[in-house]
Amino acid sequence: MVSPADRGHGVTPRISTFEAFRDAVSGYRLPRVLLAGLELDLFTAVGARTWTIPELARALKVSERGLAILCRNLAMAGLLHKKGETYRNGRLAATALNANHRAYRGGYLDLIKSHWMDWFRCWNPCAAGCRSTMMSRTATTIDAGLPGLCITAPWRGRRRSPRS
Repeated sequence: MVSPADRGHGVTPRISTFEAFRDAVSGYRLPRVLLAGLELDLFTAVGARTWTIPELARALKVSERGLAILCRNLAMAGLLHKKGETYRNGRLAATALNANHRAYRGGYLDLIKSHWMDWFRCWNPCAAGCRSTMMSRTATTIDAGLPGLCITAPWRGRRRSPRS
């Protein structure tokens, strides 16, 4: 039980309705879309050009379908601009997120990605039944349909840890 004095220092407000729970659980979507773009170096690949999805998918060596979903979401977030069947970088993506630009914020972007992975792993000791903070090598990865967007599912194909 968390003491009343410590309740104000959590990572989120208290969740007391199903709607608040749903909103909290769904809150990963936009950050994960943004991180998928970074993981693929999408903004650097796009650079100053305008691309169709098939051209960009070939250049990145990824699925056209997954890339189309990702680019639509990045356009809704304002990082890419869509015109007809083509995409180009928005102002922020063309500068701070593009490794070829002098305003690139690579160190900070790496830090953000590292923090995401640290938070992603925080459930693993409980799910794996061991005290190690390392990711379980026996977990199964399920492709969520977007390049770079995967969910590690310890409940599928998991073997018992030698320490449990």
